[in-house]
Amino acid sequence: MFVTVEHHISNADKFWAAAEKELSNLPYNLKLHLCTPSKDEKTAYCIWEADSVKSLKNWLEGISSDFSQNEYHEINEEMAIGLPKTSAGTQSAA
Repeated sequence: MFVTVEHHISNADKFWAAAEKELSNLPYNLKLHLCTPSKDEKTAYCIWEADSVKSLKNWLEGISSDFSQNEYHEINEEMAIGLPKTSAGTQSAA
């Protein structure tokens, strides 16, 4: 499944430092496809591939909740335009 996350970042320096550090060690069930930070780096929209919203949220909140309020939304893949094909490692069991 694909999930969009909207980040409202309160401390850009700490948020982006944590992101840079943690993205090289992603769990097998998560894949970041796109991250679009605003010019001031206080907001970002990301598209993730995950086995569930819950697993993404559990991992991401652990590294970013001190610096960002995050909103998670499962993407309607049937209506989406431009999504990549699903990776085998993040396929849901459904």
